[in-house]
Amino acid sequence: MPDTLRISRLVHEGFFHRFGVSINHRRVGAQRAFRTPAPLLPFLERARTDGVAQTAVFAVCGSSLSSRVRNRGQTLFWRFVVFPTEEPRTPTTGVRAARTPSRVAQILPFVYAPHEPGQHLCYRVPSVAGSGFLTVADMNCDVGALRERAEMAKSNLKGNQVMKRIIQGILLLTAITLSLPLVAAAQGEKIVGQWEPFEVAMTAHSAFANAYVEAMPDDGKPYVQVTFTGTGGEAQGLSYTVAGFWDGDKNWKARFAPPAPGTWSYSSTSADAGLQGIQGAFQCTDWSDAEKVANPTRRGFVRVAKSGPRAGRYFQYADGTPFLWIGDTWWPWTRKGIPFARAQQVIDDRASKGFTLGQLMFGANSASRLAGRDYQTPDLDTIHDAERFIAYANRRGITLWIHAWWEDKDLDKQVGPEKIRRWWRYTIQRLAAYNVLWNLAGEYNMYNYGGLGLPFWKDMGALIRREDPYGHAIGAHNTPPGWSAGEMGDSAQWSTGSVLHHEPWLDFNDSQVGHGKWRNELIPQIISADYARPPAKPTLITETWYEFVEGSAPAMDVRFAAWSAILSGAAGHTYGGGHQWWADIPDPGLDGDIWPRAPQTVTTLDFPGAVSMGYLAKFLKGIDWWKFEPHPELVSEYPQPLAAAIPGQEYLVYARYGGRLKLDLRPSSASDQFRFKWIDLVNSQEAASGTVSGGNIRTFQTPEDYPENREYKDWLLHVTTVH
Repeated sequence: MPDTLRISRLVHEGFFHRFGVSINHRRVGAQRAFRTPAPLLPFLERARTDGVAQTAVFAVCGSSLSSRVRNRGQTLFWRFVVFPTEEPRTPTTGVRAARTPSRVAQILPFVYAPHEPGQHLCYRVPSVAGSGFLTVADMNCDVGALRERAEMAKSNLKGNQVMKRIIQGILLLTAITLSLPLVAAAQGEKIVGQWEPFEVAMTAHSAFANAYVEAMPDDGKPYVQVTFTGTGGEAQGLSYTVAGFWDGDKNWKARFAPPAPGTWSYSSTSADAGLQGIQGAFQCTDWSDAEKVANPTRRGFVRVAKSGPRAGRYFQYADGTPFLWIGDTWWPWTRKGIPFARAQQVIDDRASKGFTLGQLMFGANSASRLAGRDYQTPDLDTIHDAERFIAYANRRGITLWIHAWWEDKDLDKQVGPEKIRRWWRYTIQRLAAYNVLWNLAGEYNMYNYGGLGLPFWKDMGALIRREDPYGHAIGAHNTPPGWSAGEMGDSAQWSTGSVLHHEPWLDFNDSQVGHGKWRNELIPQIISADYARPPAKPTLITETWYEFVEGSAPAMDVRFAAWSAILSGAAGHTYGGGHQWWADIPDPGLDGDIWPRAPQTVTTLDFPGAVSMGYLAKFLKGIDWWKFEPHPELVSEYPQPLAAAIPGQEYLVYARYGGRLKLDLRPSSASDQFRFKWIDLVNSQEAASGTVSGGNIRTFQTPEDYPENREYKDWLLHVTTVH
């Protein structure tokens, strides 16, 4: 990753002044507040970084500020510079003096406190114009671009020694990487990015022996609700009401992800006097195109595409950008005791490989046990750790598919319907403001629907839809035929499409085919069957033969699962393998488990199948993958035709065994030229290319074949028109 720099930025409601800014100034009680919504220095460029959090002295320079208050407008002209300093471990105050001419004021002190991601803080600035608060927001800068532009500015200043000193200070920044948190504006007014969780903290007057149970009666009204109303900008006229959730003792919170930039206000309602009438406002800012590329979750929540020629076939972000589901299996990474640094390592690796989704338990039962052994005593410390995991994954551009329950034998007796419903409502209240999708339950049909029956789970899907203010996409995870639990009763199913497809709350079908060669081979049939069901809904393989250890599943079978699914019409694919799928770190705790396990000393992030999934993700993101339809009929004289195409324009063929195949390039004409390339999927690289005329059935031969090459490979053929 190139050297990058994260620098604080002051933002304004006025206009740019040369190397400075006009800031609206108003008196608030005995203090003065300075509000900031836009970049201060025009020569700074945004660039993405995920560097470690550090802090810096924030300095504001200007002439005699008290004399610059102008009539009723009360406009101040300020200049600023930032100097690096050591990261404080406790709240601290830093002051530096500037030896500058009288026209430049002293460098002002600030107060910094360590914080958790998502919290809002203030920097107190006792300025020469009187005490007050400055709002500071994150800005990312490319170090090279910053240095280049600052040097240019310095050379253009000629005799202006004051500004040269300021630019010299800015140039000091290019030697370090630093990060400042997003902080609150004066008097509680805050700034949050579009689609980022905004949190309202409240304190109740009433106390409960168990607020999770007593304040959340089955099918009862939420104990506290907060209504968020757009009052300015693109947010004008929008309104969302979210349920608050209990967070220990008398603490209650509500989370909201603003879907539009602008000004938002909020107000709470509750029968509890401490929770009634909590009011406030905040500013929501939009993201630049570069920031959205850096983190696609900034494009909004993931939904099914509802318009266009392939409506219902794939997912997209709220801004309309297609979402390619490339998932990794992270079932119990929310369980107690897993080091966050290890979780970060997995998330960072998958983000760098191009994965877009993690399948994660936020489970009341199974391995995570977030609801306690009695399913009604939430483990808040572990829940907070789980939310930290989710927030970090979102910041790295990864959406989470959340499982609140995992099916179990006699779940109706062990837990019961009321506790299942309560935990689902609590999960939605806590997590709906994150970039997530919902899973009805892990292996929801196992043990004959856990003894609860299919109607119960259908009702649960409808409850999730009602409770979620954002309408996150909902799916379900099945148990296939062949498992002893899956064979009990008539509950076994190869895909949820065979049972739930027509449920109005179900947004997409998915399939667990299970583990082993023969199951893996069924993938094209299962996807094709779902693809043919009306009305159109996305379909996916969300659990296939895991790459438990290197060679089992073989990487070629991992690739077959992914490519055969996508070319048959799937909206993406999920991988599983190594130490990642069951979070067997730091303590596997899996003695006697039947599944193959890699030794704890072996790093499994770069198993060949995982690397191949990374290549698949990056390749597909380089083309208009969402426009392709399955067209196996275009391939002939090949043992397993797997192809998708935009006929006459672009074709993808998976040649599982290498060798030779024929591809029908009609409806193009003989005068049309096509460029083709063969991609060696074993080594994730292009191996050969050429051109061919259209208008007919053409023959294509892989670059390597038997007997010259005794070990066969799987290949991808990509054919595109030449314009």
